[in-house]
Order: sequence, then structure tokens, then C-alpha cells
Amino acid sequence: MAEQRTGLPARVDVFRLADAGKTFSGDLTAKELGRLLPLLANGEGTVHYHLAFYRDAEGRAVARVQLDAQLALICQRCMRAMPFTLAVDTRLAFFTHEVEVKGAEAQYEPVIVAEDTLSLTDTLEDEILLGLPQVAMHAPDACKASTIIDALAEEETPREDDNPFAALAALKQKDTQNSD
Repeated sequence: MAEQRTGLPARVDVFRLADAGKTFSGDLTAKELGRLLPLLANGEGTVHYHLAFYRDAEGRAVARVQLDAQLALICQRCMRAMPFTLAVDTRLAFFTHEVEVKGAEAQYEPVIVAEDTLSLTDTLEDEILLGLPQVAMHAPDACKASTIIDALAEEETPREDDNPFAALAALKQKDTQNSD
């Protein structure tokens, strides 16, 4: 098995890589991952990747994708940096047509290869984005915004004398007394 430690090729034929049993290992910086960059608090970060291509028992082209990173995401409560450990270990199966996918979804994450070649960097970035939380937030006890939100919630608790219908009830009661 040949392993490549330098940068990823721009575009590859994943079916040939699977036939050759090719592997790639290395690091991607946040600057190389345009869709990830805006989600990072400091615009920095490095993702370590390991890709191993092979053919499974059914002859499908498969890649085992392993990703590890320490990232600083933006907490959506307090808008401050939040440490996040990314750990992805998944298997992608590559297909040329959607009808070939049937039955593979249980074992693999299917990828339809619409063109002759595929961008490995884009594929890795897809897996990174799928590994992130939908909404990045500190744990409630670790978030500075939680104490502010709790304090505001206590201030906004409606008082019983602030009943908007109290004036209406008084008018109705006055009207009832006048009609008697």
C-alpha cells in the first residue's frame, strides 16, 4: 500500500484509488477549507486526516475517512470562542448512479460521483462539516451568556399587577354596577 503524506491531489478518480489501495495522510489548515473558516472563532485550526481507499467484498469502491482536530467554534449563545474536539471515523462508498446505492446505506455513507474525478479536499470538508454540531454552544454552566439570560428572564417575569386585562375588568365591573 502506497501512502502519500504530501498535499492531496486536486482531483482524483476514486475508483482507481480503490483499485490501487491508495492511502493519504496529512493535515489541512482552516485556510484551505473555505466553508469551515467562517464557523471558526479565530480563523485558525488544523485538521489531521487519514484516507484509505479499497474495494469491499461486493467490489464497491470505499474510502475509510478518519479526521481529528481541535477547533475553536463560535458559541451561538455568547458569541465567544468555544473549544471543540472533532473526531470522525466513517466509510464512504462511491457510486456513479443512484440506483447502485441500494443496500449500501447500512454500511456506508454513499457518495454519487457525477464527474470522472472528485475533489478529496471538498469531500473531507463535507465530512468535517457533518461532524460539527448544528448549533455550537458551550455547556449552560460554562457559557457567560447563560448567567445574563437567566438574569434577564428574572427581570422579565410578569408581575400580577401588570395584567393587561385589569383595566377591561374594571370597566366591565363599572358597567355592571351602573346597569344595576
